Amino acid sequence: MKVLPLGRLFIRNVAMVFDAWLARIEGAELTALDTETTSLDEMRAEIVGISFSTQPGQAAYIPL
Repeated sequence: MKVLPLGRLFIRNVAMVFDAWLARIEGAELTALDTETTSLDEMRAEIVGISFSTQPGQAAYIPL
C-alpha cells in the first residue's frame, strides 16, 4: 500500500482520494487549475506539479 505524506496527514489510498477529487471537479461549477514550476521564466521552467481547487479553502496538489 502506498502512503503519501500530506502535511501532518497521511494518504493511504491515493486512488480513492484522487477519485473523490475528480468527482468534486466534475460536479463543480468552476475549478481553478495552476501549474507549479521551477521558474517563472517559461523558456526554462519545468512543471513539477499541478494544483486545483473547487472552492475557497479546499485545494489539492499533485506532484509530478
